[in-house]
Amino acid sequence: MPSSYVSQSLIEKAIGLYVRHCRRNGNRFDQPSKDGSHVADVDGMPYVALRNIYGQLAVYRVHPETRRMGFVAQENWPKAFGGVA
Repeated sequence: MPSSYVSQSLIEKAIGLYVRHCRRNGNRFDQPSKDGSHVADVDGMPYVALRNIYGQLAVYRVHPETRRMGFVAQENWPKAFGGVA
């Protein structure tokens, strides 16, 4: 599990990606909560889950070496984040 500082940095990066994703796809933007969002390891792979008071907004998979993030479509969310994958 990443340190608190690294987790917060990953969450902030994911929020920026989520803003761009919403703009590019014409989706309604809901502000994620920095306190409600979290970083978790699922099967050895780090993920960032963005949440707010209404629930899960987005999930990003983090490449462990480069820290690059990829958007995970809702149907592919890991079970740990409410998905079926």
